[in-house]
Formats: sequence, structure tokens, C-alpha cells
Amino acid sequence: MESEEALLTSYLLGNQLQDNISLKQFTSLFQAPYRSSPQVKDLYREFQDHRDAVRDVVRKNIAIELGISASSTFAPVRPHGAMDTSLNDVDVENSPETRQLNLQQSIDVLVEVESHLAQQIVSMEREIYDIYLPAFHKLNNDLSSIRIDPPSAAGLPSVVSDELNVEVIAQLKDLVDFCDSIQ
Repeated sequence: MESEEALLTSYLLGNQLQDNISLKQFTSLFQAPYRSSPQVKDLYREFQDHRDAVRDVVRKNIAIELGISASSTFAPVRPHGAMDTSLNDVDVENSPETRQLNLQQSIDVLVEVESHLAQQIVSMEREIYDIYLPAFHKLNNDLSSIRIDPPSAAGLPSVVSDELNVEVIAQLKDLVDFCDSIQ
């Protein structure tokens, strides 16, 4: 373990990263009129603080990686259909533990994920048919009835026509809201 730690530390935090740039070298990077500015010293301090913070993060990541590799074993995969539904993509990406699977374990995991995704697709299709499709049909029927029986053809007065225009505009807004909610 110590050799792995020494190897990672020397590679990731090697001499090139440990060498600090001096304030004089840092100020020489700026144009001559700005070299004496007090803000250059502030920038240098910020640069050093940020560099130290990055080095600390790398040290912690090395320690975490060494802890994971020491404790990693090939755990059996959950049986088919026993997938944790609270697991999402963010959890997987941010998972501190990464394990290496053999081919059969990878296939089992992929079959499990496929089953979970198929269940989600069925659930979303059910939601579309139960919620969105009836609302869309209602709006379509309402707009069709207005298109088939225009107020002027039915001999309705302009007052009814104005009310109908308000209703049409309201229904069109509902249709736009509905379409926006689908996206």
C-alpha cells in the first residue's frame, strides 16, 4: 500500500507541481506598468491558495482511492428484478466506489438496467394515455366544434362572436400550455 501511495503522490504531486513560482517570477509575467500594483500581490496570494487547495483535494482523492482499492471485492450482483429504484444517474456518477465487473456481472447489470428502463417507459406511456391524451382530445374537439360551426354561419350576433373569440383564445392558450408541458 505504501508503494502505491508513494507512486500516486510522486506522479500526481511530483516535483513539477511542488515547485512554487516566486513572487518575482509571477510579477514578471505582467506588463511593466502593472508590476508594482498591490493587486499583483493579491493575485499571487490567490494563486498560491488555489494551488494549495487543489493539492489538498488531490491528496484526499489519493487517500480515498487507496481506501477503495484496499476494500474492493467483487460483490454479487442483486438478483434480476431487485434493482433499487431510488438510484439515478447522478448517484452513479458521484458514487465514491467503483468496482470492476467481469463480463457476466456486466451483462447481469445491463439486463437489470434494461428492465428498470422498460418499466419507466411503460410508466411514462401510461401517464401519456391517462393524462395528456384525454386533455389533447378535449382541446381538439373544442377547437373542431368552433371550426365547424363559425358564429357568422350560424347567424349569431357579434356579441356571441366576441365571447367565442375569447373562448378560442383561452383554448389556444391551454393548447400551448399543454404542448409546453409535454416537452
